[in-house]
Amino acid sequence: MAECVYTDVAPFPSFENYTNVENVFSGDLDARKIDIIMNKYGIQRSISKKSRNSFLCIKNKRNGLAHGEISFSKASQGYSIYDIESIKKHILYSLKDISMAADEYIKNI
Repeated sequence: MAECVYTDVAPFPSFENYTNVENVFSGDLDARKIDIIMNKYGIQRSISKKSRNSFLCIKNKRNGLAHGEISFSKASQGYSIYDIESIKKHILYSLKDISMAADEYIKNI
């Protein structure tokens, strides 16, 4: 029997069981994909242009590394510590905002 998380409204499958059925995340996760997932559940959140660019940059670098197309030194070439910290800041801010929106959605079901 599948493990479920129960609320007052309806049972939800555990995250582990849900991801066994539907692949929610992959190496292609970017702001566009996050929008699709959020919209699927009716959660409206806008991701800033800077954060969108940061997600896309990380996605593309990760894919290049994963497929052996670029090396770590090549992937980081041209980025200062400030650039990397800025990318991190934009992504973490967006993830926190998305997480809070999802939490609010679940509380209001």
